[in-house]
Order: sequence, then structure tokens, then C-alpha cells
Amino acid sequence: MHGCRSNSNGWNISVVRPSWHMLCLHGMEAKGASRKSHQGSLIGLGYTLTFVAASWTCMWVLAIGDIGFRDSSFFWQCQAPSSSNQQDDPNCSLTSGGVCVGLLLLLSLFWTLQVIKNLCHTTVAGVVGSWWFSTPSGHDEEVANGDSLIQESSTPSPKKVVYDSWIRSSVYSFGSICFGSLVVGLLQVLQLILRCGREQNRRDRNSSSGLVLCICQCIVNQLERLAEYMNKWAFVYVGLYGYDYWTAGSKVFNLFKARGWSVILNDHLITRYLTLLQALLSLLSAVICQFWGWLFVIRPLSASLRQAAENDPANSNNNNDPADMSVLWYSFFSIGFVLGMSLSSVLFRLISSAVDTIVVCFAEAPNQLSVLGRQVGPRQRPILKPSLANEMILAWRQVYPQECGF
Repeated sequence: MHGCRSNSNGWNISVVRPSWHMLCLHGMEAKGASRKSHQGSLIGLGYTLTFVAASWTCMWVLAIGDIGFRDSSFFWQCQAPSSSNQQDDPNCSLTSGGVCVGLLLLLSLFWTLQVIKNLCHTTVAGVVGSWWFSTPSGHDEEVANGDSLIQESSTPSPKKVVYDSWIRSSVYSFGSICFGSLVVGLLQVLQLILRCGREQNRRDRNSSSGLVLCICQCIVNQLERLAEYMNKWAFVYVGLYGYDYWTAGSKVFNLFKARGWSVILNDHLITRYLTLLQALLSLLSAVICQFWGWLFVIRPLSASLRQAAENDPANSNNNNDPADMSVLWYSFFSIGFVLGMSLSSVLFRLISSAVDTIVVCFAEAPNQLSVLGRQVGPRQRPILKPSLANEMILAWRQVYPQECGF
């Protein structure tokens, strides 16, 4: 599609031009996702949910440690070494009850993290939908107040829009979000079981069952990816219209099928672009953190160690060797990389959810922006602009002249 071909020497040069066109298209989608006045509230919500997910993970780890130490006999069954090998460690294995409890605890971890992630995704979808489909309720009323005119608009505040969308997601659509997240959570637990089984099989060197486990893991991996793919689009409809999980999934895929957008969905590369940008920002954050660490920690510490070595040469022990600072260098680099990765992932997750919603809204009502843009009077605040709609339509026609349908 679009002239993309591969050969034994690498990618054909014909892939370059369509890729640039697709970059322009996804740039228009991201531009539409960023042209909202709800960014501050959404960013706050994203970081709040990230803090909740991190707190839940820490509580889960502490609970696992406490349960394991308090009731170790319930989870582990150990056999003493034979009399001839008294120095060997005891042979321990998980009990059947320990396996069941462990699997339930793993399911609780994966399920909760998926629920938090999809709550954020559904809330963003509701906010973007309110921006896309909202109609200015009449003209602004101009009220005389002395010599000035005060414009009153019935447009809800950004915080109220985000709050209403959050309430719809966390209360009215919470069951649908939990159900879709449970499917992915079960598949993740099953994949972990198969991975552990393959690892145990590799130790036992059993090649016959290893092939079966490998095939099962591949199938489960593809099912997990399919479930996550379906959740991404189904939860957009849940956030937009409040449908249940199955109805939302059926309606959104019927919409794409009616539009003939299967190729468009397969070429939806915004996630890859954001992942690449996230990696670059993480590296930049690591370098900056390393620089500040060198400026305020490594350089003064090296100077003090060098001065101590000059004052007492007998006990220097090569403390002024730059290799002694390698641990600090790696530590500051790792801290900066992790911070950059975690902070940017929240923002890019919001952008990715907004872009997914714009794709659905664009398939549902491609001319909505331009129609609403003409309804906004010259003295009103520009809620929606027709220029953005024209740019998006032109970009889609340039990349998908036959598939876009308009």
C-alpha cells in the first residue's frame, strides 16, 4: 500500500514520500489533539492516575512480602536435603494453594493497572468528544456595565468538562472498563504462566513440550495484542456515548468497516512516533541530569578527594581516579532517564488517547469542526476553528485519497 515495498537490500526509496505524507497527517491529528483548553486539567488527571498506579504497585509488593514471610508454609513446601548432601539447599516448591493465591494476586495487579490506564483513556475520549461535538449555545450576551461590555458564555469550564467526563467513566462506565481490562489482565497472567513454564522446561531440557509451550505463548501474545487493540477503540466509544463494552466495540468497528478504514487503522503510526519522541526526551533528560550531577556532586567530590590525596599521599588509594566516579555517572544517567521516561509517558499517553478519539470523531462527523466553526460569532471566543478542519481534511485526502471517503 502507498508504494511501500521491501527487497533484500533494504527499504525501497518509494517509502519516503508516503511516510512524509503520513507524518503530516499525524501532525494534523496531534495538532487537533493539542488545540483544547483542557490540557492543564487532563495533565493533572494523568499524573494523579500515574501516582495512584505507582502507589498500588508499591502496596501490592509490600503485601506480597508480608504474606510470604508470615505464611511461608502455606506457599512453600520444602524438603530437607538427603543425608549424603547435607550442605545442599533444601528443595522448595510452591504448594497448590500458593499457586492459586499467587495467580489471583498477579491478576489483581494486572487488572488494576489496566483499569487505571483505561480510565484515563476513556476520560480523555469524553473530553475530546465534548470539544468535537459541542455546539455553542446561542450567542454571547453582552451586558452593559458602565462603559464596558462583559461577554457571558454558557460554555462549561475546562475543569467541569474533565470532571464530568471522569464521573461518567469512573461511575457510569466503570463496569465496561473493568470488563475490558479483565480480559487483558487474564491474558497477561496466562502469558506469564507460559513464560515461567518455558523457563522451567528449558532447565529440564524437555524439547517436546517446549515447542508446545512456545506455540501457546505466541497465540496468547497475539490474543493479548488483539484485546488491547480492541480496547483502545472500544473505550473511545464508551467515553463518547457511554455504551457498554460489547456495544461500543461493535459500533466502532462497524463504523470503520462502513468507512473502509481498515487500511487507515493499520497505518495509524502515531504511537510509534510518540514512542520515538519519548525515547529521545528520556535520553535528553538523562544527559541533563548527568550534567547537573557532574556540576554539583561529581566535580566537588572529585576535587575534595584529589585534595585529600595530595595532603595524604600514603592513603590516597587512587581516590582521584576518574574511574571511581563511574558509579555516580551511571546513577545520575539512570535517574534522569527513568524520570524523563515516566514523566513523558504520561503526557504522550494523553496525546495518544486524544488522537485515537479524533480518528473516531473524524470518521463519525468529518465536517463537524467546519460547521461549528461557522456558528461562532466574531465577538465570541473561538471554540472551534474551521481552518483546523480544512487542514485535517486536506491531510487525509493527501495520504488516503480513496479510503478516506470525503
